[in-house]
Amino acid sequence: MSSEDIKQLQLLIDKKNADFKEDMRSKRGKIADRDYQRILHKHNQEMNDLQNMLDREKLRMEQTLKDKLTARRRRPQSASSQHSQADAVSSLGVN
Repeated sequence: MSSEDIKQLQLLIDKKNADFKEDMRSKRGKIADRDYQRILHKHNQEMNDLQNMLDREKLRMEQTLKDKLTARRRRPQSASSQHSQADAVSSLGVN
């Protein structure tokens, strides 16, 4: 999932939540309180599940970026280390 996908998912979650709230405002007096509470509970659970999924994906992407950055930082050190070893060997006159 790309960062653009995450932004789109967040927008979708926000829209779904706003649509639900508007729908519930219009139905508030038309449905029984017990039904309203049941629907509200189900919606809140769905929103929590979606938000948790989004948060996990953000953490996964963050860790991936950190891993790539760490690997990139190590690469030049390995290259300079190899050059240092080659310089040491050539200074000894060994091929």
